[in-house]
Order: sequence, then structure tokens, then C-alpha cells
Amino acid sequence: PAAPAGAAIVGPGGALYVASERGEVSRYDLLTGHWVWSRGLDASAARLVHADGDRVVALREDGMMIALSPRDGEPLWTSRIALRGEGFQDHIVADGLLLAWIGAQPTRLIRQGGGWAVAQLGQSKIRALELATGDGPWDPVTVPTPGGYFVPGALARAGPVILCPVASPQGMIRVSSIRIRDGVRKADAIIRHQTGQW
Repeated sequence: PAAPAGAAIVGPGGALYVASERGEVSRYDLLTGHWVWSRGLDASAARLVHADGDRVVALREDGMMIALSPRDGEPLWTSRIALRGEGFQDHIVADGLLLAWIGAQPTRLIRQGGGWAVAQLGQSKIRALELATGDGPWDPVTVPTPGGYFVPGALARAGPVILCPVASPQGMIRVSSIRIRDGVRKADAIIRHQTGQW
């Protein structure tokens, strides 16, 4: 069986980080196969979202992000990324920021083509955290999603902005662009999916 999304992530230098269903993160050395450390996150479940040479970042089920030292698993910072009733949908890392797409609840899974998509029944937001400190450099930015659906893996960087595409059952895609440095939402583009017209 496949591992749940966010259950394992590979970092630099052959580090394998694994999140358990008990809310624990462990580091293993892929070169030797040896266990290096484990750290409980005071949660019943966690998912890994990022690893680099300076930190490994995990998301607890209560919406708290925790950065751990890759050397010994000691906590570096803790920050709230999602509030009650919000779901963590996707993220990217750009310019030292972790940019998270936080979806409004309730959501539902819908069939789209050969796979599944997450239908948003309300507004969603992009929240940013500085990887070095866990601080939020700008206020959350609203991304219009009512009645549309978010497709996992669709969040992308395009130069100085991130693109947040939301598809609708009517065959249109709304792409919101948000400037990375300050969180300013630029004009949205509407694409008619069936014709490819802007």
C-alpha cells in the first residue's frame, strides 16, 4: 500500500524524515539505514511538508506548523498556519517562505477526469510563513473559490508571483496571482477550459 501524503520526505545529505500516525517525526540516514532521532509533536497525527539543510517542517492536525533541527530534532519554531475549520490543501516554498493554500471548510471530494479534486464550498486563503523564523510576513490573502475546486499540486510559482488556479464545474478556471514579497493579489485571469480562451 502507498504511504499517506506527507508521511515521508527526503532532505539533503541522505536524510529520510518519517511522520508516524502517533504524531512523531523520525530521521533516518538513507546511506547507512540507521535511525538518527525521533521527536514527539504533542499531536495524534502529523504530516511533513518541507525539509532542507536547516530545518524539517511538519504540520500537526490542529493546524500548527513546527520546524525541527535536522541535526537533533530540537524544535526551532512553532506557528499556527490553519485555524479551526480550515484545511491545509497545498504549499510551495519560494524566496525563503512557505506559502500554504488553506481551504475553507466544508470541502468535498469530487471526481475530475481520471482522478479526484477537492471542492471548496467557501473562500480559501494563501498564508505565508518565513522558514527561518515561522513568522508571517504578510496577512493571509483570500483566493476566490466558491463552488470551484482546488486541484492538488496546482499551486505554482511564475517569477515574482504564485499562481492559484481554481476550476469550476462550468469549465472555467480562475487563476489568482499573488506577489510573493508582499502578498498583494494581482488581477485574476479567467480561462474558459473547453476553448482555451482568456
